[in-house]
Amino acid sequence: SDLWAITRAGDAWSAPVLLTGDSTAQYNQEPAISDDGATVVFACGEDVYATVDTGICEVGTDGSGLRVVIGPDGGPAGSPPTAALRHPDYGPNGEIIFTADWNGAFVWRLSADGGEPELVGPAFGGEYLACGTNDKRGKPNLFIVRVATGEVVNEITADAGGVTAVRFSPKGDMLAAFGNSGDIRIWPTRALLKID
Repeated sequence: SDLWAITRAGDAWSAPVLLTGDSTAQYNQEPAISDDGATVVFACGEDVYATVDTGICEVGTDGSGLRVVIGPDGGPAGSPPTAALRHPDYGPNGEIIFTADWNGAFVWRLSADGGEPELVGPAFGGEYLACGTNDKRGKPNLFIVRVATGEVVNEITADAGGVTAVRFSPKGDMLAAFGNSGDIRIWPTRALLKID
């Protein structure tokens, strides 16, 4: 699968721009755009539902500069070289946040300058983290976690087919979840945190 971009200028839309034309990966998915609109980060690999051997790629919104940011063999010392890296997004300082299953499924942070990925913990900004799972058994598959303590503040079944992507709005006041059923659900963050 390929990623495309279109832009709007006034009342007109641009012609579609193929972003992943230079990608050697068969599947390019789960895109997130940078705050300045210049780049897109996405999961890249050979299988749409891969559980191993996927990486994180980045490309300019004009289709230039495609690169593999980190692959499954880029994990911390001693980690298996066949991990699945998924659900990338940009952090507030340009870092890339993503999930990877090196020694268990966790959220990782890769500095904008590169280097070794770091496990996200209380030192990472933001009070809450939203995590989705691909659970299709009718059990909770969207979790809101307090970063400082690891406490699960709320858990819901967001999609009967499993959650494949979650994103807070830039202001943090809304949360969107996309699932295998093809639905996008959006909630006010205060409701998920059970705040009046």
